[in-house]
Amino acid sequence: MKIKMHLLGTGIAVLFSVYAVTAYAGQGIRQHRRSAELIMPEIRYDEPDGSQGYYKAGPEIRIIHKQPGAVTRYEFAAADNTRQEGMLELMEGQPEESVYLAGDLFKDGENTLRVWMEQVSTEPDQDGPEGRGTEGNETEGNETEENDSEGNGAEENDSEGNGAEENDSEENKAEENDSEENGAGKNDSEENGAGADETEGNHSKKNGAGETHSGKNESAEMGLLGESEQNPGMEKPEDQDTGNQPEVPDTAVKDDPAPVPPPEPEIVFEKEFRFQVDMTKPQKVRFSYNNVIRDGVIMSNGPVELTVKSMDEGSGMEAIYYKAGDGTEGVLKGESGSILLNPGFQGKVEAYAVDKAGNHSETGVSEKILCEDRPPELQVEAEGGMDAWHSGPVSVYVTVSDPSLSSGIRCLKCYAGGELLVHKENDFNTGADRMEAGFTVELPSEGGNGIPVVAEAQDWAGNFRSESRLVYIDKTAPDIRSEGIHDQMITGTPVTGKILIREENDLALGRMEVWKVTSEEQRELLEEKEQMPELFTGARELEWEVPLKEDGTYEIHVTAKDRAGHESHQDSQVIVDQTNPVIRYVDQMQGVYVPYFQWNYGKDEVVADDTEYSYEITLDGAFYTTGRKITKEGVRMLQVRAEDAAGNEATAEAVFWIDHTPPRIRVSDVEDGNSYEETAAVSISVDGKGEYLKEILVNDEKMRLEADCRIFTRSFQEPGDYHIRIAAEDLAGNQEEEQVTFRIEEQKKLSGGVLKPITRIFRNTDTPSAGSTKTEDTKQEKSPAVLWLTICFLLAGSACLVRKYTVNRGGGHE
Repeated sequence: MKIKMHLLGTGIAVLFSVYAVTAYAGQGIRQHRRSAELIMPEIRYDEPDGSQGYYKAGPEIRIIHKQPGAVTRYEFAAADNTRQEGMLELMEGQPEESVYLAGDLFKDGENTLRVWMEQVSTEPDQDGPEGRGTEGNETEGNETEENDSEGNGAEENDSEGNGAEENDSEENKAEENDSEENGAGKNDSEENGAGADETEGNHSKKNGAGETHSGKNESAEMGLLGESEQNPGMEKPEDQDTGNQPEVPDTAVKDDPAPVPPPEPEIVFEKEFRFQVDMTKPQKVRFSYNNVIRDGVIMSNGPVELTVKSMDEGSGMEAIYYKAGDGTEGVLKGESGSILLNPGFQGKVEAYAVDKAGNHSETGVSEKILCEDRPPELQVEAEGGMDAWHSGPVSVYVTVSDPSLSSGIRCLKCYAGGELLVHKENDFNTGADRMEAGFTVELPSEGGNGIPVVAEAQDWAGNFRSESRLVYIDKTAPDIRSEGIHDQMITGTPVTGKILIREENDLALGRMEVWKVTSEEQRELLEEKEQMPELFTGARELEWEVPLKEDGTYEIHVTAKDRAGHESHQDSQVIVDQTNPVIRYVDQMQGVYVPYFQWNYGKDEVVADDTEYSYEITLDGAFYTTGRKITKEGVRMLQVRAEDAAGNEATAEAVFWIDHTPPRIRVSDVEDGNSYEETAAVSISVDGKGEYLKEILVNDEKMRLEADCRIFTRSFQEPGDYHIRIAAEDLAGNQEEEQVTFRIEEQKKLSGGVLKPITRIFRNTDTPSAGSTKTEDTKQEKSPAVLWLTICFLLAGSACLVRKYTVNRGGGHE
């Protein structure tokens, strides 16, 4: 054990010495190689799509190799750990060689491409056999590691492990450092960012694999970029705890030298590229709201705040782009944000997300949103008007409407006098922007105050409006009362009364008229009073005095109207009267003829008096009942007696005749149906008391008669037919009619012409005298000479002629 510890300490001391020598020698070698002109590989690819260095699709990469005598190697590791590697080398006379890496090799996440160029040195080994011995020791050390089951060359520090376990020569360590520094120098000159540890790690791997093209599968573990240039392999032995080192078996120490491996190619260029690829779209934008959603619609009477959110598991969220239904557009940085929609907005919001690679998500669409802060409009109307008085129940009509930007009316409520009369609800889906309701208010007003009518409406956005009006209802007419006087009052002393008008709501008119009626039925306006209060003055009372100081009949008319149209009237009659009753119509019966007697006048028609009275009727001294018919002919006596409330009496009498016999008409000198030659005289008369000829028609020609004519006489000479109609009437109204028809023929012989004047003369002598006779005969001959001459002529005539004449006349006439 002690021997092993001694050997370990010795090995460490030798290791530090070799490191110092090789570091100095390696510096000279790197300076020599930097002076050489090398054509480094070209790597061509497109710039990232996103602003943060992300690709939304794998780029196409081209690797170009132009350096003769060198090999460019590449290794591509996709994000899903799939790998692809290759090598580029020029053929003789070939200017360049290239390879394309297609974009479909890339996967979401970080994809890594490592490119390095190797050049095998043709110069002799400056370190001589001592350096090769070092290689051999490395191999021996590797074998020792295998025996210890610790693995061949721990990652990145394989060569350091070999040197630590084997007390190898300083040349071996110096060669390793030399190779490491050369690799680092080339990378520095090309500014590819590959650290010294990357080359060193690769070199160690080569040694461990024992091949120039080995170590390809170890690149993901090498930490190519960003590592320190200091060789960690030189530091590791210092950190080792010798006390914890495993014992080296005696078999590990061999007397025979290990075989020397071929020289490893020199890495003159190395660079690693990381490609961040995100080919996955962000999640579809989601919306959340601070309002209730009803059937896919959000309604509010204030601002609506929308929260939009999206997620991306690849490159991360860049921003969310949105466009509102009113045309407003905006950008929200990050994976979430809020959008404020103010009243007046109606529509939807569309939004999509963009990640850092530039991928666009599907467009998300919000629910339909309506922001309106305008309350519904209310209209309250009453039949007959709101600001008016009504005499009975009032029909009220309420109309509610929402403006053009409408969320729809939700409910309508109507109250009257604090009582809910109407409650109407609309379903959300109806979207009704107009509602109507009607109801009847029956409560009466009190004290002139209106009945409050309130209508309330609310829309689905939450806007509320209330409208209050007053309805005035008066169902009672004004009250009229009188004090000190009353209707049909009779008094013998002066009196002063009072008229009272009372209206409990709103009086429109109060009027009083006092009239005096005289006995001659003339009316005189003594006093007039009127008041018309202003509208809505409330309950009111009027009081007027009515002084009645003179005798007479007074009529008092009072009228009261309220604003609802009710009217009250009071008519009173007050009598101050000391005059006897007046009896009427009795004097009209004095001396008259009537066919019958029947007294049909009422009490008030017969007796006129300003006070109460009584009366009685007697006929021929016997009590007579009004309306009884008396037909017995003869003279009758009517008497009416009245007495008023004051004891004044009045009596009226009349004598009249009852006659119901029609007049008798007498027709003389002609007979009905006879014929007369040359001329005919007619006499018509009535002889009863109170009778008279009313009308005479001769061949429908009305004859002129004097008033109260009792006798009518007329001669007819013209040949032809005559028809006479006679009507007679008496004072009692009884009537009689008579008619007579006769014919007058032409004269046939001379003797007939001679007898004519004789007949006329005799007839004239027989005509009765009457003071009222009407005669239309021709003028009579009054000369005596003519009379005697006619007589002599007749006597001288032949008797036979006279007889013959008589026979021809059919019996003749007197």
